[in-house]
Amino acid sequence: MDPAKSHLRDLLFGQMKGQILGTGIKLGVFEVVDTEPKPVEEIITTLDIDPNHGYRFLRALSYLGVVNEAGGTFSLTSSGELLTEDHPHTFKDYFLLEVSQVNYSLWSQLPSLIEDGEQNTYVREFGEPLFDYLDSNPEVASLFNDAMESYSRLQGTEIQELLNDVEITEQSHICDIAGGYGYLLCDFLSARQSLTGTVFEQPEIVEQEAQHLATEFGVADRCSYVAGDMFEAVPSADVYFLKHIIHDWSDTQAIQILTTIREHAPDDAQLVLLEHVLPESNSSHFGALYDIQMIVWTTGRERTPGEYASLLEQSGWEHNETTFSKNNLLGAIKATPT
Repeated sequence: MDPAKSHLRDLLFGQMKGQILGTGIKLGVFEVVDTEPKPVEEIITTLDIDPNHGYRFLRALSYLGVVNEAGGTFSLTSSGELLTEDHPHTFKDYFLLEVSQVNYSLWSQLPSLIEDGEQNTYVREFGEPLFDYLDSNPEVASLFNDAMESYSRLQGTEIQELLNDVEITEQSHICDIAGGYGYLLCDFLSARQSLTGTVFEQPEIVEQEAQHLATEFGVADRCSYVAGDMFEAVPSADVYFLKHIIHDWSDTQAIQILTTIREHAPDDAQLVLLEHVLPESNSSHFGALYDIQMIVWTTGRERTPGEYASLLEQSGWEHNETTFSKNNLLGAIKATPT
């Protein structure tokens, strides 16, 4: 097939691929299929699914590269392993959010959003902004929070690569703003025994103690969870992490968050923003794709280093440098108080 046609065909069937993979997760396929070949009959019996449809479904998963088919058996590929519950870098929960009915309802608004220049999809679909909607819909909020943790796990290598570059003195206290259940901070503290930290989050997340990850990472004695509103006040700390937070908000809202942090930060504090930083030039970058997700989900946007520097300058911070992961997918914007 002509390469241009082949490329468009793959794009066209992207939604179908996502639905197939999401269905595999919901059915528990990736928990039943193992890394070692397993007979198809055993898989179908364990899953309690129709034999004919079950084989056809497994065959489609093989085409997508998440399982291998060989001689009447199926086994997980390395990509398929990432969709299992217990993989340390599992992508399962983020996948479930992306293929959820809520998300598809939001994306149906994209044509009108582009025409109107608006970013109010949750208001159009559900009558209230994203975070207000999550507050009033605990089931969706749980799906969203689990997905954010999943995305952090998927990005674990890039995050540690960038944070290893940050000069942090011994005995420093780290505050992870809007840190969810604490994956980023707990993972960071687990390798640095002299540091302490605080996960700063909304009350409804802090109250879910069973979801906190400090015990899993063995840092419960050095990691606390504090509830609050980052628009109003944040804890004092030596270093602040914000991963995929500023991109959720408009320039005005982002400046308000950064200003609040500056007002409560010591004069020698450090600030590290982890984002899909866009290149200053017009070169292609994954962040351009994720930027459309920001239109659909939030009031925010993905930004260039210069655009982040401008936000920081207006908030009492000096942009020191922006560094990138080796694969260039993630950037660390580093700043200190002016």
